[in-house]
Amino acid sequence: MVAVQLNLATRVSTRMSEAEWLRSKLPPIVIPSRRKLRIADLFCGAGGMTLGAREVISAYGMDPVLAFAADVDRDAMSVYRDNFSIEDKRVFTDDIAELLTGTVGRAKRKCESDLISKIGRVDVLLAGPPCQGHSDLNNRTRRNDERNWLYLKAIRFAELFRPKVILIENVRSVTLDKIEVVKTAQEILDNLGYFIQDDIFNASELGLPQLRKRHLLLATRKRIPKFRTSKVHAIPALSSVIDDLTDEYVNANGDMFRSASRLSPDNLKRVRYLFAKDLYDLPNSRRPACHRDKSHSYVSMYGRLRWDRPAQTITSGFGSPGQGRYIHPERPRVITPHEAARIQGFPDYFSFASVTRRFKLQEIIANAVPPVLAAAVLEHVIINGGLDS
Repeated sequence: MVAVQLNLATRVSTRMSEAEWLRSKLPPIVIPSRRKLRIADLFCGAGGMTLGAREVISAYGMDPVLAFAADVDRDAMSVYRDNFSIEDKRVFTDDIAELLTGTVGRAKRKCESDLISKIGRVDVLLAGPPCQGHSDLNNRTRRNDERNWLYLKAIRFAELFRPKVILIENVRSVTLDKIEVVKTAQEILDNLGYFIQDDIFNASELGLPQLRKRHLLLATRKRIPKFRTSKVHAIPALSSVIDDLTDEYVNANGDMFRSASRLSPDNLKRVRYLFAKDLYDLPNSRRPACHRDKSHSYVSMYGRLRWDRPAQTITSGFGSPGQGRYIHPERPRVITPHEAARIQGFPDYFSFASVTRRFKLQEIIANAVPPVLAAAVLEHVIINGGLDS
């Protein structure tokens, strides 16, 4: 099959499906425009939100300019640099708390004034603050974690730069935080004159075959209608995005991205048992002792994915069957990083080649914000004039 390089507008004009887009082998052609929209991405990770924003802004005839990106994860920032054209002086691997040292409502600190001079105007602010402190998977500091305060650094950035649009993504349980960062953020943005809306959205409602629920906070300087997901008629099936990768691992030749994690002897026995009995859930008798209690709620662990249903939330543990339902529907193995990236919404042209450690690769893919979330919200903003001057 010959790879075709597409104009980003093609995706909109031809109503190209998410599955078709994910199979794109070449990065799309971005046609320069006189109208520049300057984007900042805080806690950017690999750049899922940047990718979604770039796609939709370009598709509507504007030129996305990456003005600023920051994340403390050096490996994730390496992936970001490989995939986006941005000046080195505007890419930071420092703690955002060290760049934004001021407090909301107070005068700018010198380092903040320097940052404003270096970055210039920002039209769209994207942010995916660390979610570990809010996550239900965190049994140690959940709801009361120091990292939860980082959510408000995005609000400080907004106060300093006054972008036209602000989009912040986090786990759905962020609203249960004991220090009420979302409520505080909304109050501050309201005082700054923004119109605010927030809700919980599932990636499957946007055409991605993954049951990934996330909280999105959208703030605009111009009032626009409430964003609601355009629910697909049927929840997308997993087969729609990875069925062509089923045997890719056979010829991976040591390529970590295209090959699955090696299973322990015990886990391999469990996986083979599922296929021998044509099961999708492992019986308690076959589970480790700690997972045999009939009252446990870990049914998905050691589970096999189904072609006709979406995957569960992709986490950094997708390389182990003991971390969730990550066993391939047809092959006795867990899904590969390539398959996980597709499920997360990253097209084939997006490169993760700079990551050399398997678990780090899994972490970067799993922690990324699916591009479709940013794309869908920003398309709604654009259509309703939220970016007009």
